[in-house]
Amino acid sequence: MRRPGSQTKVGFWESGERLSDFDYPVGVGAVAISASGEFGALTTLDNKVHLVRDATELFSYDLSITFHPGVRVSSEGDLLVSGQLPSLDGQVWLFDRNGDLLWDVRIEQESDGWRPTIGFVPDPDVFYIRNKRSVRLLRIVNRDPNCCDGL
Repeated sequence: MRRPGSQTKVGFWESGERLSDFDYPVGVGAVAISASGEFGALTTLDNKVHLVRDATELFSYDLSITFHPGVRVSSEGDLLVSGQLPSLDGQVWLFDRNGDLLWDVRIEQESDGWRPTIGFVPDPDVFYIRNKRSVRLLRIVNRDPNCCDGL
């Protein structure tokens, strides 16, 4: 248990060498590392998601959720996040490595408030969203956040 006012330290290492540390004023909920090892992502208990590349934080985003999300990061630095909204609906966000929101979708509430499961497949442009009733397989065809809802 964390003491009030304490920080969570997250360290980044490569080949046994410490690259850097980040101090977060709150605890960490979920962590993901890309298959390439170049990107890392984490969620914090203040409902933010952070994307890191080579031990440098690229961006953070406030998710405005009530349940700690799942997080995945592709080898290209695309960030996929899932969580539960105050309405108990599931929510999925897709960001590019610059922090631009490419796409998001709300998934209707299930009887027990179950949040969606997410992930990237070996093709970094393809990801899945699974809930209790279905699996969606989606392909990123456009990374311009101002065009075509990104997918």
